[in-house]
Amino acid sequence: LRKAYQHFVPFLDAVESGFEKNIVCTALVRAQDYCALRSFCKDLKGPLNHLDIGPGLGSHAIYSLKGFNSCFYALEANPHSYSIQQDFFQFLSHSGATYLNLIECEELNLNHSAISDLVNKSSEYKIKHVPSWYFDMIADQSIDLITATWVLNELNAAGILWLMSHSSRVLRKGGYFYIRDSSELKPLRHSINYDKLLLKMGFSEVARLHVTNRINFFGIPRVYRKKTNSIFSFEELVDSCLGKFVVTSHGGGYI
Repeated sequence: LRKAYQHFVPFLDAVESGFEKNIVCTALVRAQDYCALRSFCKDLKGPLNHLDIGPGLGSHAIYSLKGFNSCFYALEANPHSYSIQQDFFQFLSHSGATYLNLIECEELNLNHSAISDLVNKSSEYKIKHVPSWYFDMIADQSIDLITATWVLNELNAAGILWLMSHSSRVLRKGGYFYIRDSSELKPLRHSINYDKLLLKMGFSEVARLHVTNRINFFGIPRVYRKKTNSIFSFEELVDSCLGKFVVTSHGGGYI
């Protein structure tokens, strides 16, 4: 992370600018995530396929590539965040982590079949950057690990159910779903308890770090494991969680 900062902002001292704290905190959080996965998921060994939902900077890729020898799938919906991740992943590619950007593939007029082959069949790329509209292109039961840190409680009702639907499809039986956030729903977002929803979808809770958010730890890590081959469509989850006649407004459900 410090090398990345020096690469992109060589003219600004990290300590004097105050960015050193961001570098150290990000490194600490990612080290904690890696340790949690190693501790909670004893049989999770590389090489593996790792899907990160809403990657932020993209820093999960650092421990994933080195610690799990993964093929890292970065799923992003926000154009601004995607652009930042693009720069960061290109920087990582200088260290040998070959980078595939699906938007560039699209801009170069690759057809759907060719892009699908790159996503699912090509072992040449270690980082595969996937805009949300290509989530359905990732093959069924092809992912070993999904991570979602500080993202699921930021979505609206449609967004969380859409992500859960696709996650049930791409995660293999026996695969892990790692969540880290406050473990509390935010106001004006959605009212869906996604931890309970995972249990309802056939996952089991493997472990949870019993800490107090923002006092002992920043965020509460927990891991779920997929126990069945069940796949839930978006429509099924909407009917189950919201009902057929719900109207969502500012994240709330109103009949």
